[in-house]
Amino acid sequence: EQGVDIRGEHPRQLTEADMRAASVVVVLGTEAKVPDLPGVTVEVWETDEPSLRGIEGRARMELLTEDIHRRVSDLQERLLHRHD
Repeated sequence: EQGVDIRGEHPRQLTEADMRAASVVVVLGTEAKVPDLPGVTVEVWETDEPSLRGIEGRARMELLTEDIHRRVSDLQERLLHRHD
């Protein structure tokens, strides 16, 4: 629905090299833990969980998608204006 094709993608372990190569590392949720590396910015996004309010199914997914989309847009804006 979002127009993103992930068929060729597969989960893999995040490496220190990956983290050092990125401008910002985003961790979605609080369960995953990543090392604290000097010079690497890590953001932990604790997203809203609609199911805790009894919202399930498609409505839940739409709320999650909106939350993540808003955060990605904010991150994009911050990265684009980081060096202004």
